[in-house]
Amino acid sequence: MTELFLIFSYLTLIAVANAKQYKRMLALNILSCWLCGVYLCLTMAYVGAAVSTIAGFASLIQFYLPEKQSEKIKSTRNGIASAFVILVVSILYSRPSDLFPCFAFTLNRVSEAQENPRLIRFSLMIGGLCWAAYAFYNGLYFFVAVEILTVVFISLVTMRREVSSDRSESFILTGLPLKNADNRYNDW
Repeated sequence: MTELFLIFSYLTLIAVANAKQYKRMLALNILSCWLCGVYLCLTMAYVGAAVSTIAGFASLIQFYLPEKQSEKIKSTRNGIASAFVILVVSILYSRPSDLFPCFAFTLNRVSEAQENPRLIRFSLMIGGLCWAAYAFYNGLYFFVAVEILTVVFISLVTMRREVSSDRSESFILTGLPLKNADNRYNDW
């Protein structure tokens, strides 16, 4: 039963990686963090549960901030991310393996504050590896497997978006698809 919370959490996280809009990414991330927090609490990985739950609240605050690219909003977003990072690291750290979720938390909050979906996807991959290490040290091997599969999937989504973006840029600049980027275009 507890694994269902983890599975739904990571299905939601995959949806975060697939989302194109910043606000949608944040909304899905809130749900993903809270579902993962429930799973970690039920498996008695309390530091991870606290980090994940606080991450959901941090994303919720970022969600309600206006989506403007002004310096004032950017400074507010970065300040909020920094405050949450200091809170999590200073209160929750008790042993070396706790650094993994704290680092993932830091990376993800800072990337969310930048309002850049591409940066968020990359931080999800790196943060995912940190969460896998934390799960391993806590004996949560199913969590490790799901985390690694999710990182692989997010990597594939990100590469697909990057290749698609490269083709669009190539087409806009030259009027032709990017040669040799895909077998369908080898005869151009």
